[in-house]
Amino acid sequence: MNIEQEKKEIEKTIQLFFDGFDNFDASLILQAFCNDKAKMYSAREPSGKKKINETPVNYWVKIFDDVKNQPDNIWNKEKSIKNIVYIDVSGRAAQAKVEYIFSAYTYVDYYNLLKIENRWYITNKTFDTIYNE
Repeated sequence: MNIEQEKKEIEKTIQLFFDGFDNFDASLILQAFCNDKAKMYSAREPSGKKKINETPVNYWVKIFDDVKNQPDNIWNKEKSIKNIVYIDVSGRAAQAKVEYIFSAYTYVDYYNLLKIENRWYITNKTFDTIYNE
């Protein structure tokens, strides 16, 4: 496959995440990852101390499942605008930058991906929340 074909295959993996996010379907999100122990990383600075939050995807989707029962949560009130900002492919490794834009904030995700047995999987996700002004 050429690079453009590989990017289209990666977009299919990212679409699984998008569909799972929009439909509160944890099974779709888990299909996008290489396994249920893949990690999600974010930075937090409680009390001025730098800290990295490391969350296994199987734990995150349990929290995600709880959100669908919270009608006041922004994820229930509005659908985000989703953009794939870029996909960079190097052989069987790739990275994608994705945005989930809500009225109050934007999630910016960086997915690291590997092609395993002819399919692209997210191996980990690093993200931050940017508050819209």
